[in-house]
Amino acid sequence: MFFTEFRPDKKIKIPVFFNFPTESNQYIKNDALFYERASPTAGAGIEFRIFKFPIGQKSAIEMEVGPLASFLLTQNNKIQFAPLIASRFRFIKNEDFITYFGSSYSIGINAIGLLYGIGYVF
Repeated sequence: MFFTEFRPDKKIKIPVFFNFPTESNQYIKNDALFYERASPTAGAGIEFRIFKFPIGQKSAIEMEVGPLASFLLTQNNKIQFAPLIASRFRFIKNEDFITYFGSSYSIGINAIGLLYGIGYVF
């Protein structure tokens, strides 16, 4: 996944992402494991900081939540719109190094996602 976000304000972020899958999707149906080609996905949205809990002078824990618009390429090579609701906890160290963990729910395709990673604020 390629992910960047723009910060027009300290409490508002605009994430932009592109996911190019390298593995297939796996599903369990009726106790059987199925494989399916994973779709490339692109999207953007807006996230709002719900709270910030300072830890020391330059570190903090934040929680963000917001709606995102996601577009994916289906099995038939058609573009499908899949709105998302996402939330994550951000663990900030020295105002610039970030570790985050969260989840998303896609209303359009009824799927739950796991978000995690590290980043740096420029």
